[in-house]
Amino acid sequence: MRHGHSTLLDGLGTPVRLRDDRIGHASPGMKRGDMRRRYTHIAKEWRTQLRRDLQEVWEQALAERAWFDLHSPVAMLDDLLKPFREAKRDPIPPFSADADVLELVSAEA
Repeated sequence: MRHGHSTLLDGLGTPVRLRDDRIGHASPGMKRGDMRRRYTHIAKEWRTQLRRDLQEVWEQALAERAWFDLHSPVAMLDDLLKPFREAKRDPIPPFSADADVLELVSAEA
């Protein structure tokens, strides 16, 4: 899961120092006494922006999930889908790289 999260953080443009701190990694060259480790701190604004970015990713994923079905057998997810059922939020169709709407293949296909 760390690799996937690291990839997501890279895609969001998260500063390397914040990404490494969040994941618990030491970047190459970040040995004890290394200048980059000594002089680079994690700015409060970085964490604030990261929270916003991750919230946006979550909201997008939930809206895409709602496009497939407004209900879930998983109680927690079903609760999260409630605003979509009540038309307070609109589902978002997930698109592939070539802008075609993705379709789920049923088990019967």
